[in-house]
Amino acid sequence: MSAAVPSRVPWPPILLVATVAAGWIAQSCLPVAWPMGLNPAALSAGIPLIVLALAIIGWAGLEMNRANTTILPNAAATTLVATGPFHFSRNPIYVADCLVLIGLALVLQKPWIGLLVPAFIGLVTWLAISPEEHHLELTFGQAYRDYKLCTRRWL
Repeated sequence: MSAAVPSRVPWPPILLVATVAAGWIAQSCLPVAWPMGLNPAALSAGIPLIVLALAIIGWAGLEMNRANTTILPNAAATTLVATGPFHFSRNPIYVADCLVLIGLALVLQKPWIGLLVPAFIGLVTWLAISPEEHHLELTFGQAYRDYKLCTRRWL
């Protein structure tokens, strides 16, 4: 793989939509019921999770914009961003994607969407994060290796 771009395919948004769709279909074919009485609480918990996730994505986008680099997962990074949410996680947008999935599972009352979050994590790590890390190491060298030492991949 070349250092020019991490991937030719924007896997994260594709995987996000595919996880919601697979969860929806699985819930239709193999229904999983919420524990009794969880429905109102699920809605009350799901909306704040989605709002938090959108705030993290917005904050990460602002930081990337300030650094004049792209938010697109299949485009070349021009600057190593280690500020804002990137100070806490090397992949805050993917963390936020997981929060969106959990929030949607709660709001839509489709437990399968939440149950598929580990599959989303595995696939996004394999198809997006690993190629991005390779790209960033080739592009930024020791600066990226130092960043990896002090900032976790997820949380």
